[in-house]
Amino acid sequence: MDPQEIIGKFQQSSLFQKLSDNQQKFTEQVLTAFLTAKNSTLANWQPKDVATILTGRFATDQDEPHNYYVATTPILTSFFKFAEAEALLDDSQAFIKVAKDTRSDMLALSSQKTDTAKKISDKKTKAVKAEVVAETPEAVGDQIDRWLDDLHKLPVVGNLTDTDRHYFDVIIDAASELMVLGLKREPETWDGELFAEAMFRRFVPILESDEKDQALFDQIPFALSELVKHLSSIKVLSNEQDLLEWIRKHHDALVHLYDQNFDDFYTNLTRAMRIAGVDTTKRAQVNAFTQFYLSQNKQEGQALYTSKIKPGQQPAFRKKGRRKKKRH
Repeated sequence: MDPQEIIGKFQQSSLFQKLSDNQQKFTEQVLTAFLTAKNSTLANWQPKDVATILTGRFATDQDEPHNYYVATTPILTSFFKFAEAEALLDDSQAFIKVAKDTRSDMLALSSQKTDTAKKISDKKTKAVKAEVVAETPEAVGDQIDRWLDDLHKLPVVGNLTDTDRHYFDVIIDAASELMVLGLKREPETWDGELFAEAMFRRFVPILESDEKDQALFDQIPFALSELVKHLSSIKVLSNEQDLLEWIRKHHDALVHLYDQNFDDFYTNLTRAMRIAGVDTTKRAQVNAFTQFYLSQNKQEGQALYTSKIKPGQQPAFRKKGRRKKKRH
């Protein structure tokens, strides 16, 4: 298959569906640039080729926004898994490891050429007294990108390690998508109840497996606080102190959101729903099937729900990854 056929087939796969809307938006561009950088079939590629491409013209010659490059590693991670499943290459984990190890160098190289463009953009941004969140996924994705660009200029964010800064980006991206697109709430309407719904019920399920690292969860209170303060500074959010107080009050709960046993249970339940044809956008169907599943898996369900879920709470289900009027 030629690159476009491979990309087209990948875009029909379940791995593509798990990407955020922002990542899906960049998938064709990223993979086209990546796959055409080497004049040979994937079967002849070596993991070292990934590093050569990502730190070459891919990073230095493309005029793309910051989040294009932020999205590159998650896109390639899913693509390599797909390619191995399709027998297009062997040992996807080796390719994935190189992509992740090269990420910081790629981001550094790509940022060097965008400094001048950012300075021009900064002048325009300062003239804006307030920003209105658009309703389309693409527009919201672009808006979140601008928030991230501004947040990256803060010393407290700039001083983070590459890994922690990546997790910071994931948190801002995912939480913002959930509240703006998934729950259809613009920042001026955000409150503690919304934060609880987004973070305690919906946040963990939309993370990729390799994002479910305790180091990410440790960053949540800090990332949310910086987001709130930034949105307040650009006049799109007016209850900064109330939200910061909610974050302080729920600090321990936020950093302990993830439980491997619960995640395994959620994965099994989601798989069972898919097999049964449950429409996961309809809460009544989800609730009914969840109760049925628990009745068939009593020991597993009782232990998990007693320890992890408050009375009346159930995990939120979605069909795909981030930014599915969902984001990832």
